Amino acid sequence: MINLNSVRAKRRAWIIFDRLMRRFEPRIYRKSLVYLRKQYNLAASLVESGVYDIDKELRKGSREISSALTNFYKQVAIAFGTMLIRDSEKKKDISSRTVFWNHVMRWIRENVGSKVVKIDNTTVNRIKRIIRKGLDEGLSNPQIAAIIYAKTEIETIKRALRIARTETHTSANKGSYEMAKELNMKIKEWLSAKDERTRIAHRLVNGQRVKIDEPFIVDGEELMYPGDSNGSAANIINCRCTQIYRDEEKKNGGRIYARKIS
Repeated sequence: MINLNSVRAKRRAWIIFDRLMRRFEPRIYRKSLVYLRKQYNLAASLVESGVYDIDKELRKGSREISSALTNFYKQVAIAFGTMLIRDSEKKKDISSRTVFWNHVMRWIRENVGSKVVKIDNTTVNRIKRIIRKGLDEGLSNPQIAAIIYAKTEIETIKRALRIARTETHTSANKGSYEMAKELNMKIKEWLSAKDERTRIAHRLVNGQRVKIDEPFIVDGEELMYPGDSNGSAANIINCRCTQIYRDEEKKNGGRIYARKIS
């Protein structure tokens, strides 16, 4: 158990969180990169053959990334939820925690579809801008297709990294939050990364404490946990903050539970 009143222990809790995040990110990064590159290559092929209406064709493969995200969310939520379980309870099958499991699965069902639509919308809109610009400049179809091919590697790598970081972060904090509720934690506290990459708004809310079922107020938005998908992109993309929990409402009491990540 780690005493929440120790600054050093809070920093250690964030390091544990960040370290496990980094273990999961490559899994969804690779799948996202493959999916995005397929879309760009398909779009380039279509434009080269004179087809500019790419929207419908690019969305046909969305089941692939939808399935990948669904499985990934499950894995991450379970891993970070398990971190909160006391040592004496770790042998209990996670699926037997029905409240936790039902809430996580409902969240996945509600969010995967909208997340895939956002990913596809971004891809389609970016490629359409390339097509419009090429046509305005009088470029041929092969020339426009060549530009799309040329942008594929750089743009897909950047976006796949952003997707991996953001989706790992969101599902990690969702998993720990749902487990904290099941373990009857009373208070949650925002824990920022506190380095040069941390948003100013997130630095300002570091240490903010609210009741477990109440939202944090972050830059004017209500977030139930860092990375809450109800927040704006400015508040959640590439965020690395987490939360820690108290099992008491006393000012100088409360504990959190964490296991060592080797």
